[in-house]
Parts: sequence; structure tokens; C-alpha cells
Amino acid sequence: MGDDKRGIDGREFVSLITSNQRRIYSYILTLVPNLSDADDILQETTALMWERKCDFESGTDFAAWGARIAYFKILDHRKKVNKNRQLIADKQFSKFAEEALEQSEHVNTMIQKLEECVEKLPESDRLLIHMRYSIGLSVKKISTRVNKSIRSVYLGISRIQGLLLRCIERTTA
Repeated sequence: MGDDKRGIDGREFVSLITSNQRRIYSYILTLVPNLSDADDILQETTALMWERKCDFESGTDFAAWGARIAYFKILDHRKKVNKNRQLIADKQFSKFAEEALEQSEHVNTMIQKLEECVEKLPESDRLLIHMRYSIGLSVKKISTRVNKSIRSVYLGISRIQGLLLRCIERTTA
């Protein structure tokens, strides 16, 4: 397989999966709203992608290849979970899955822009956003940690959200 013109080596696979995993995951989440199930499907998809890395044609769209593998994992999941329920017709689901793949690229781009905008914030603002959205702390707990009133924290987060929105709008214009 080393002389095969198709496929990628382990190092290239790791690089590609690292840069495309968020897009594949957002695709899965679009079709599987349960986070635990989506996590499992992503793990199964990544494992299968590794097993089949020799099938990937270097230079083509890695995320689309991964999403196609995820699609079949999602179909397997739907069959297991919905044995006694009526499923969306396969043809309709397939069309929905295609649209989800297109949207996953847009979501990935927006997330990248958001991350870039967050990096531009002052450290104190990044800390507030991190505590609220990455850690998931309540505003009350944040107010205790930063020694500010709950109202002040709400206003701060609202102000930061406005800054981020304007930053994203500027970068997409």
C-alpha cells in the first residue's frame, strides 16, 4: 500500500482530521441532535476513516469524504434507535443530509471567524466569555468569581456579544 497512489499516511491523516473534525462533527450534529449519540458517531466515523485512509484520494475534500462515512454511520444509528418509530423517508433524509453538509462548511467558517474575534478581545472579556460559554458557569457564579454584581456581568456579556457580532459582520462583509 505504500506505493499506492491513493490514500494518505498516518501523519497526513492526523493533520487532516484535526483541521476537519469540527466540520464533520457539525454535520453529524445537524442530523443527530443528541450530543451523546453525535459524540459516539463521530468516534465511530473517525475510527472507520482511519481504517479506510488508504481509500482517501489526496487532494480531494477530506471533510466531504468524512461526512459521507458519517452519513452511513448515522443511517445505522437511525435504524438501531428507531426500530419501532416511523423514520423520515430515506430519500428525504438523504436530501436533508446533503443540505447539512453544505451548511456545515458555513458553520465551520463562522466558528473560525468567531474564534478570531474572541482572540482580539481584551483578556478580561475573553475570561468572561470563557467562564460563561466554555465552562458553562452561571452568571451568578461568574459574578462571585470576578467580584462584580450579577447585573454588571450580564451587561458585560451583552456588550461582548455585541462586539463579537460586529467583528464577525466586518470580517464577512
